Amino acid sequence: MKRKKSNKNKTMIIGIVCVLIAALMIGGTLRPQAESYNEETVRKQDIETYYRFNGNIEAKNRQMVIAESMMQIKTIHVEEGDIVEKDDILVESTQGQQIKAKIDGQVGEVLIEESATLMAGANMVTLTDYSDLQVVIKVDEYDIASLSPGQEVTVLVNALGEEITGEIAKVSKEATSVNDIAYFTASIDLEDHSELLMGMSTEVSILSQSAPNATTLSMKALQFDHQNQPFVYYRDNSDKVVTKAVKVGINDGNTVEILEGVKIGEVVLIPRDNRTITSPSSMMRNQ
Repeated sequence: MKRKKSNKNKTMIIGIVCVLIAALMIGGTLRPQAESYNEETVRKQDIETYYRFNGNIEAKNRQMVIAESMMQIKTIHVEEGDIVEKDDILVESTQGQQIKAKIDGQVGEVLIEESATLMAGANMVTLTDYSDLQVVIKVDEYDIASLSPGQEVTVLVNALGEEITGEIAKVSKEATSVNDIAYFTASIDLEDHSELLMGMSTEVSILSQSAPNATTLSMKALQFDHQNQPFVYYRDNSDKVVTKAVKVGINDGNTVEILEGVKIGEVVLIPRDNRTITSPSSMMRNQ
């Protein structure tokens, strides 16, 4: 009999403890405490968004010197690494033909030997102008309308960890399709830089949208109701946590432009965790 009574008491005590714990958890969840929010002040700053593309550095001018007719090579006047200018003589044939450079540049490969007989169209010498470099990027068909010749861009050269200025020189008029995916190309002229090498990977940034002197908040200060409408938390004159709707503009992923709802210098609240967030419909106050 005593054992049954003891078990009954233990059961009651456990039940009471569970009720108390549940009450504390519910109370802590539903009651917004002052320490449950961080504060953020609305401030003025510029916001810019960018299109970003990847590409590699290429030479703008290259020439593959070819034999225009059947010939026998008499003299080769250049070797790999030589610097030549346009109209310099590269090769002479036994028939008296003079093969000249069509661009300024550096000799890459010499693909022939003296006394060799070549057929028309045979490759002879490669020339590359390393002083005039560019980046070619692939552009989605939905973004192509935002690019135009003369537009200034920023080019991050990954290997150097440096940004240099570039300018869009040409935008293709026809798309290329690969695996049913269409893209256009744009070539970007680069400013002179002694450390640039062909093949270096780059990230090209092109200005998309700009909001100078904008009223801003961090993205984490922005909340959304069940209809996906943005709002913010703040304290009213009685120190009660309430909400108000805001109208937003552009954002750069970290900062958002606020068009209506708050002013520069106002303080908004950011919930520290989801337990402190009360339903907007129960807190909304008309302004």
